[in-house]
Amino acid sequence: MSCENKKASLDELIIDISKDIELNQKELGFDISNLTSIDSLKGIIDELTSQDLCKSPSNPVFSMEQLSEVGCDKDSSNELPNINVNLGDINTSANEKSHSCQDALNKANIILKAEQEEYSDLNILLQKLLEYQDNYKVLNEYYVERSKESARLLNLFQPILKEIRRLENLYQEVLAERSDILVQRNSASYFSAERSALTDTYNKLSLELNTISNEKSESENELSSVTSQEDIFSDTGFSSAVSSLFDTGTNYSSYFYYAVNNFLDAAGFSQIKNSIEQYSTCVKANSNLSYNVNTYIETPIIEFSIDFIGINFIKSQKDLYNEETGKRTNVDFNFKIKDNPRLLKNDYFNNTPGLNITNASFDKTFSGVLYEEYYNKLNDPINNLFSLNERGLTSTESLIDTNLKDKTFNKKREGSSEYYIQDQQKLESFYENFEINLANKKELIRNEKVKPAFSLVSLNLKKLARVDIKLLLMIGGANVNILDESNNLSTIVESISASQEDFITKITNLESEISRIKLRMKEIKPTSDRVKSLLIEFDSNCFSKENLEVSDSLLEKKAEDIKGNDPFGIDSLNETDPTMPTLLDLKYWLEFSKVLNKVALLPLPENPTTLRYWPVGLFFPTPAGTLIKIPLPIIWIPLIVIPSPTGVIVVFLTINGIFISPIMFTINATGTKQHLLTVRGPSKQFGYSGDSISDLLKIPLNIVAAKKSVLNKGLLSKLPENEKEEYEIKLEALEKKLSKAKPESYKYKRIQIKISDLKESVSGKSEDEKTVEALDKKESAEDAINKAKDSIKDKMNQLGEPEFLNSLNIQNEIENIRLQKRKEIDEVYKSDLSPKEKRKKLKTLRNELKKEGISKESKEEAIKKDVMEFFEKLKLPSIKIPADSTKLNPPPTPLSQLKESTEESISDYKNDPTADRNRIVKDMMKRELPSISDLININDIPVNSKNRIVISDSYLKIKDKLNQINEAIIDTLKGSVNLNTKQIETKIEELKKDISLEENRTAKRKLKTSLRKEESILNNYNKSEEFKKDNSLNKDKRKEISDVKFKFNAFKRLDEMLPTKVDFLPSKSDILPITQAGSLLKTYIDSLKLNDVKSIFGGADEITVSSIQDVYFNILNKEIPNDLIMKNETSAKDILKSSSGVLSSIAIPSKSINLLKPFTMSKKIPIDLNMLMGPLRKKIENDMQNLNGCLPVDIDNNFSNLNPTDIKVYLEDSILSKLDDLLSIISPIYAIISFLKSTKGINLSQSQISSFLKPPFGSLDFALFTADALIKINSPNSANMPSFNLEALQKAKSVIDEVVSPIMDNPASYIIPASTASIGLSDTLRVFHPVMKADDIPPWERLSSRNFLFVLFLDEFISEAAKKVGFFRSFI
Repeated sequence: MSCENKKASLDELIIDISKDIELNQKELGFDISNLTSIDSLKGIIDELTSQDLCKSPSNPVFSMEQLSEVGCDKDSSNELPNINVNLGDINTSANEKSHSCQDALNKANIILKAEQEEYSDLNILLQKLLEYQDNYKVLNEYYVERSKESARLLNLFQPILKEIRRLENLYQEVLAERSDILVQRNSASYFSAERSALTDTYNKLSLELNTISNEKSESENELSSVTSQEDIFSDTGFSSAVSSLFDTGTNYSSYFYYAVNNFLDAAGFSQIKNSIEQYSTCVKANSNLSYNVNTYIETPIIEFSIDFIGINFIKSQKDLYNEETGKRTNVDFNFKIKDNPRLLKNDYFNNTPGLNITNASFDKTFSGVLYEEYYNKLNDPINNLFSLNERGLTSTESLIDTNLKDKTFNKKREGSSEYYIQDQQKLESFYENFEINLANKKELIRNEKVKPAFSLVSLNLKKLARVDIKLLLMIGGANVNILDESNNLSTIVESISASQEDFITKITNLESEISRIKLRMKEIKPTSDRVKSLLIEFDSNCFSKENLEVSDSLLEKKAEDIKGNDPFGIDSLNETDPTMPTLLDLKYWLEFSKVLNKVALLPLPENPTTLRYWPVGLFFPTPAGTLIKIPLPIIWIPLIVIPSPTGVIVVFLTINGIFISPIMFTINATGTKQHLLTVRGPSKQFGYSGDSISDLLKIPLNIVAAKKSVLNKGLLSKLPENEKEEYEIKLEALEKKLSKAKPESYKYKRIQIKISDLKESVSGKSEDEKTVEALDKKESAEDAINKAKDSIKDKMNQLGEPEFLNSLNIQNEIENIRLQKRKEIDEVYKSDLSPKEKRKKLKTLRNELKKEGISKESKEEAIKKDVMEFFEKLKLPSIKIPADSTKLNPPPTPLSQLKESTEESISDYKNDPTADRNRIVKDMMKRELPSISDLININDIPVNSKNRIVISDSYLKIKDKLNQINEAIIDTLKGSVNLNTKQIETKIEELKKDISLEENRTAKRKLKTSLRKEESILNNYNKSEEFKKDNSLNKDKRKEISDVKFKFNAFKRLDEMLPTKVDFLPSKSDILPITQAGSLLKTYIDSLKLNDVKSIFGGADEITVSSIQDVYFNILNKEIPNDLIMKNETSAKDILKSSSGVLSSIAIPSKSINLLKPFTMSKKIPIDLNMLMGPLRKKIENDMQNLNGCLPVDIDNNFSNLNPTDIKVYLEDSILSKLDDLLSIISPIYAIISFLKSTKGINLSQSQISSFLKPPFGSLDFALFTADALIKINSPNSANMPSFNLEALQKAKSVIDEVVSPIMDNPASYIIPASTASIGLSDTLRVFHPVMKADDIPPWERLSSRNFLFVLFLDEFISEAAKKVGFFRSFI
């Protein structure tokens, strides 16, 4: 019986299936012991049902009532029919890494919050210390000058006095010596030599005395001259009075009192005091006049005082945040200045000799340039330091900014006054840079006002210091007494030195404290780089530098052109550019923040004490000991964007004056938006929560498709004549082939499919109609069988070609027989036979040469063995009914879905990661050889005139090429191929463009060759990246992945989640087998000598270029052992474990909805097609009893041309044709499945149901939801899929052009939606857009401040953040 007549009957197949099930009943778990045979479909259906549909009783038929009973609430997520995986082995517990990104931000915010408190304290201290220093340092010049003047006068008088004293002592010594000489001379004899010598000595000593006396007189004259040049010291009356007091021992003198007073008056003491007060009334100078001269010896003549507000404390406030209510309140408290724990030194607040420090009362006010021009103005720095023009304001209504004249928002309140906005941009710039503006203005006032006043008072105090020192040193007799010999002078000088050293120590400590505080504030003031480094330090995996990569310059140029060019969605509602940055790119958020900062700069009022967008970002103490609070805008800087399964996370750095902190903004997978992490806890959720598209523009997809179906009928008749003719020719050819094919054969069915596809191409169906068909298509037995066929084809393709050993042996025997015949023919030619005999003999041999010389039976036996050997390697997939998981109630969890997917993958053998063949290094290298060879240029080896390589001339280059091929393969498998993908992709696009423009065939062919080369390079790189991931999946890496978890909101859908990007880098041990293989081959190739190279090429002297690849294959096959296998062995359980952490954390246990039970199933029915293997084996063996017409070659006479593909195609056709016999078995099941409804988007988890039954929801809400669900599931899927009403959309767009565009055409038009939102009228404004109600996160084309729907969202974005940042919320 030929193949065309071998279709097995249904009864035979069913009997074979029943026998096969009986043999495997323990494995399959079906109890059919009471059945002697299966001659109907009922038994299989009943048993399959009772096995898997929640253990319901066997039933002869299915009814909708019985299906509703099957809809059990049992959670079957842990059951896995064909994979033995115990959930207990899988880690599903909470994991510390689950919120590592949030943990890092929390840690950073804890540090930043503590540092912000420290910064605030230090800022108060710094401002008070600077004010104190401005008063204190005035006296620094005084004390320094006193020390200088004291040293000058002492250095002036003391050397002269000491010289006079020396000459006086010397005179007495010489005088005494001369007296001794005189006595000796008088005792000596007259005219004696002794007397004569003594006389000479006496005369010399007399001369010396005269000299000394003259020198002393000169010194005394010098002292007199120096004294006369110094005022006070040159006053003979005062000098005499001082001498008289000390000579007589009298301590009191009215003359002395008035003399000191006169000297101070003469020095302009009153004017000096006035100049001090003109600088600052905080500092006072007084004279210490006394009738008692000893007073001046013990205390300074001039005494100072500093009366300062807030030495002990100032009145301050704390901003307290209630984490439960989210409210912020201000609490008054006394902030310590002196003895503050944050100060290391406090001695400068203590008295110094000649300086008395007092704490002034809070109601005291100070004047002088320092306060009138500087500190007092800081009580209201904005109004006092900056003009209206500097702020972009005016008091004249006619000068309002032209962009704001027609707007309700054109005023700005400053303190108690309200002004018109003259220049909006200047106003925004002023407050955006207020901290810098304030610092510059303060510096300007200091330079122009304070410093000149300070210089003047410094000069006067220096003059006073000199008078003070002269009086003191005059009293001490500095011009008459030697310092070491006068107690009074020593006391005075020591007092001067001690007071100067004490003051210098204290002012140095004050300056060092100020410097230390400034340095510390600089250290703890957050910056973008510092916050980023802090986050990377806490979690380098989550916050890595890779997250900050921005698009290249080519994209930048295009992106800049497109950005915000369609703010109202006229074009982008239909289509957006997929190459533009999205919310997953940092570039998007950089541009987002530009618009955000525009809106954030608007000083919109929230209430009389608060600005809507501006918290208090700067504060400092006033001279009165209270706080000034300045509201400032929040500047937003995006740092990192992190896509995750929970949604998108964007970390911003917010700068509110000197209050700087990061904020984690999240867009949940359900679309909710929130500032999830701030220094004061999470914000409320914000953003538009409803459907953003107007309902008037939506039409159910099935209605749209129905309209198009009517319009598109008769497309064939509308085709051009040439296309219609081409269609008819193709159709006629296919129908002719169909008529020749045997009905019910596999070939017949394939031709039918081609005819169906051809007719479909001219059906005129629109994309909407095709979409509706796909959405509303019912599951069918045909689809299941076709899917199984595709799976079998994939499996057979993965198995490769049959080994073909038996048939190959026959072919070798045939070749040997023919070789022998050829030799015999050659011998005949060489023989001495006559020509006639030769011709006769040759004719006989040539006839024999045409025959293969092997019996047909031997050939058929070889084919049978090859077919069955290949068949035994094959495993068939499973079919699960229904395929659509949304028809299950409750729906499967993500983890059970992964289990099912893994089971199906292993069953289908499409991607079986557990198969050893996929881990054998030799086989891996063989698979890469063809593509790698395309990358290696082997055409640069010199060839001879025959276009062949001469081995003796080029064997070294041949070895080099073999090594290059080897290295490229190893690099690919190791995942170590480096490539600039953007550059290569650009080159590919350029080549494609060049090819399309090139008309010359030769040039076009060369371009196509170059294109293939570049595409091969890119493809090889992509494969290398995949190998890198595969190689890294060792047990440790899988454990690491399985430990990752996330927390999800109850209403989030799995299909809305975004993937997490994971970087894999294999370790050396992971890729060790590949490295070893590469080393083995390199060592072998390097060891080859010239004769060795010739030997591996079959002893030839010349070779073709293409043979190099073949030789490498042979070397690879010979040198690499079969047992060199990759170590990343895995199993189905490993695959499940690697994702169980994430999936179990998003697995929300679902509960069945009772009203939906009649329309759903609780579990899928599995049918393992391997039950067909036994019957198939028998049928194929039976078919092969007669192979006539079954193979594409004549096995009698042309067996040599048989190849492995012929065997494979024969087996594939045999198996696939048998699968069609299963169709009638499973069709009744699909008849029932067709009644099932999809519950996608309707199911509720247990937690969702609980939330539905809590306020503000209730049981009524839940009942309404369920009723709505019933309406949805009883209508076609396409009825619940909306489509745009394009006609209405076009009309709506014209409204945008006519109404919306003119309103928002002004550069400052974003003020309209912002001000409207600030007074709670957002919904009123939304109706102005005829298409959209919201555009919270717009595409790149609508990312513009003219997009008023976007601005409405930004209003909430900023105002919610303003409640969480800043030192205080209210500025009053």
